[in-house]
Amino acid sequence: MKSSKNLGDKVTISQFRELKHNILLKNNTSQTEIVDPSAVQLIELDERFVVLSLPLNSCGLGHLLSLYIYDHPMKQRIKKLPREVAANQRVISGRVQEINKLEEGLNTTVEITSSVDEWKQVIKLYIDHQSNISHLFEKKL
Repeated sequence: MKSSKNLGDKVTISQFRELKHNILLKNNTSQTEIVDPSAVQLIELDERFVVLSLPLNSCGLGHLLSLYIYDHPMKQRIKKLPREVAANQRVISGRVQEINKLEEGLNTTVEITSSVDEWKQVIKLYIDHQSNISHLFEKKL
């Protein structure tokens, strides 16, 4: 039997599925919430910071935020953020360090200040996903 050299023969759709989370937000400084998952977009992340795209006027420099991270897709729409941490969510706290105002919203850099171990688990998911995809291409080359 001839072995296939075509990358497409060795790749499954699930290996290329986008890793995605829904992020809801509570601004603990202004006591406001964003419960529409389409309003908060993950732009960039690393071990100490996350950059989010947020609606205009949703936060200011130095504001304390709680990020409620859910697997995508969310099973149900949330009208108010829960007081207790549920099994299907992670809650990460941080402080707004930088805001870049754009026409359509804010690119907001948030320094992670608590739940660092939870945050590292989220980062590991993204690193592992990227590594798996990179590994497929390295095999081909």
